[in-house]
Amino acid sequence: MIISLFWSQLEKKLFKIKIGPYQWGYLRHTIYRQLNHPFENYQLPQRVLASLTNQINYGEICKISVIIPTRNRLDALKKYALTILPQVNFDPKKYEVIIVDNSFNDDNFNYLKRCKWPDNYQIFRSAKPGISRAYNLGLKVATGDIITFLEDDCSVDPDWLNRICHYHQDNQYLFGEGLIYDEVKKTILNQRNNPERERNFLDGNMSYRRDIFKFVSFNENIIYGDEGYDLLSQIFVFWPKAAYFYDDVPIKHYRQLSIYRDAGQTEHNRQGKKMLGRMHGLWQADKHCLKRNLNIGSSFFALRFFFKEIFFIPIELFLVYGHLIWLIKSKIKIYRQLLKIKKLSFLKNV
Repeated sequence: MIISLFWSQLEKKLFKIKIGPYQWGYLRHTIYRQLNHPFENYQLPQRVLASLTNQINYGEICKISVIIPTRNRLDALKKYALTILPQVNFDPKKYEVIIVDNSFNDDNFNYLKRCKWPDNYQIFRSAKPGISRAYNLGLKVATGDIITFLEDDCSVDPDWLNRICHYHQDNQYLFGEGLIYDEVKKTILNQRNNPERERNFLDGNMSYRRDIFKFVSFNENIIYGDEGYDLLSQIFVFWPKAAYFYDDVPIKHYRQLSIYRDAGQTEHNRQGKKMLGRMHGLWQADKHCLKRNLNIGSSFFALRFFFKEIFFIPIELFLVYGHLIWLIKSKIKIYRQLLKIKKLSFLKNV
């Protein structure tokens, strides 16, 4: 907390130029971009990329897992997501619904546990705050060949799962995205016109081949916002030539009240904007940390990784508003992730 206040006040006093919606100071925007420029075109060795591609099973789809995280929005969950899902035109034996409650207390979870659910519904509790934790818990218990995510204040049309199954079954798509129509703003939220391609995707209507989650996961230090972008950054690094689809039939998003958005508002409140700024910075730090360390076949990989990241930490502290613990935990996650891929590459050569 002290470090966070220190960095915040330092930037206000010394770097008053603001850039972009997240108010990036001129120093961290310019210097950080230039320092990472040499690593922009880095990629894993071709044999490693080939091994990762071979790990994906594009066979028959036997089941789809629908993961729904919810946090203190029981009314929205019942009104939207849970009202329409039983009406989808899809064999209940071929899909499962996993609801992960991430509320402040156990009240919502206890209510959900008391309800009588169909056999293909499961309820879990993730006590620590963070949508990424809820997603990862859902992934641990999911049994589907395709994993899809749905927000609690969204509703889908009856053919939603049929389209997802059709796209994945007939093509070798690694993942896919469906459009999201905002019923409050009266517009499509995920128009494909952003120069940073990760930001053309919203995790509220995404589907993935299950096998990718052997090597990628949501960063649990990203509590709210940009967790989907962080996941896509990993995917684009590990499967740079992967094919994906767009479902042009949108689901509907009703933009319900949360701790980061006040009632009747379409934009985030002060707490929400502050959290989004920190999480956006953490995603940027994660993305560049991963790209800087793709030379997994080099000698002394571990030493190279840690010395390089120690150099970048002071600058990246500006991106995450001084939250050193988040930054260090994220780097350790990436290091372990790269070690796993390094081991895969070694086994393939034995």
